[in-house]
Amino acid sequence: MTRRFAPEQLYVLRNDIPIDRLIERHLSIPWRRSDKRFRFACPLCNEFKTSILTEKNLARCFQCEQNFNTID
Repeated sequence: MTRRFAPEQLYVLRNDIPIDRLIERHLSIPWRRSDKRFRFACPLCNEFKTSILTEKNLARCFQCEQNFNTID
């Protein structure tokens, strides 16, 4: 049986869990802070050409041009 999530649950996952804290504390993704910016190794291409837009809780890799959120 496939588990389905209510829209409210997905909203909380997507918007209320800070993506930088998720990467830093719970995922096994290398990260660092440089020039006061949080950078992480892209899980697809492993490059540190990444950035986080904290206002929208989104992450982006500029090398492979992929966007990530906390659900991804």
